[in-house]
Amino acid sequence: CGLVAAMGFPQILFFGYETLDALLADVNFPLWLLLSLVVLKPLMTSISLGSGLVGGTLAPTMFLGATLGASYGKILHYGYTGLSSFAVNALGSETASVMTSSFSFADPPAYSIIGMAAALAGVFRAPLFSFLLIFEMTRDYRILLPLMASVGLSSWYVEKYETDQEKKKQARTEEELNSSATFPQPPPRPVSQNQLLDFGDRSENDAAAILESMNVGECMNRNLTVLNATDSVQAALDRMDIARDGFAIVVRRDDHNVASLFGVITVEDMSKLYSVAAVESDVNGSKPKALQNVSDIPVGDICAKDIVSVFSYTNLRVAYELLQAYALHQLIVFKDEQSYEVMGIIDAEVIRTSYKLEEIKR
Repeated sequence: CGLVAAMGFPQILFFGYETLDALLADVNFPLWLLLSLVVLKPLMTSISLGSGLVGGTLAPTMFLGATLGASYGKILHYGYTGLSSFAVNALGSETASVMTSSFSFADPPAYSIIGMAAALAGVFRAPLFSFLLIFEMTRDYRILLPLMASVGLSSWYVEKYETDQEKKKQARTEEELNSSATFPQPPPRPVSQNQLLDFGDRSENDAAAILESMNVGECMNRNLTVLNATDSVQAALDRMDIARDGFAIVVRRDDHNVASLFGVITVEDMSKLYSVAAVESDVNGSKPKALQNVSDIPVGDICAKDIVSVFSYTNLRVAYELLQAYALHQLIVFKDEQSYEVMGIIDAEVIRTSYKLEEIKR
């Protein structure tokens, strides 16, 4: 590919310094050739870098800037010539001469010089380096102001473009998060065909149709045990014992005492923590102290933060398949994707009971 391109456009070979010298010496290049070089040189450089044939990016960047600047200068010249001809034909030579006499253009090499500086500043994020390098090459004080303007504009545009792209990326991530009705989670295991058949003698399609006719919001458990992230494990166990609940949500409060969901925790999680501490303390001979240390741990430090959730309008089939695929006991239920208000929880037993009641009605 590179060999074929080089046969038609030998200017793209190697560093391209001969072409740069020719542009700065005001050698006349056709516009079609300049535009072709603007496309081919970056393309061939990218292929070389991607294949491991690293030859540097400084010279190709200068080459790109010079050819792009020269192309811009020629386009301006052709546009000016065409506008002048139109003005002469439409308004007469005297009027056209008055109108066009106020326009003046720099020499063609100046556009190549300004283009080199702008490209260097944009690619290497080094406006001062680009300005000093090009000025040292030319030592032409007449281009100081346009040189500074092009370098500053190039650096500003690249910075703005990257910032906008980062914002768009974050927006897409948030949109995907909102539309999925779940927080970050591992890839689910495939749901087997018979998992929907444990609801009775109906076929899988019939069972699925019944489940899809009901929403999570109609069946969920609204009695929630809510813990603060700063609550200790012992305090959490006391609260859950009073509520006779093995599952609790953990919230974190900001400076204005506004709560936001932080994670979830179960009695099994805390029981495992005590079991590990008990085994380790048997070895060290300090069991009471070890268990006390566990009791003082904030639940925010041990709760599960990768939460799988659904919205209140999600149908029961989706909720059931999520429970099966992730081997979970409960799912958090949010009101909608705008507010993310926690409405309750849904579990497999509630789904089965709701299914049975709906089946009886039918």
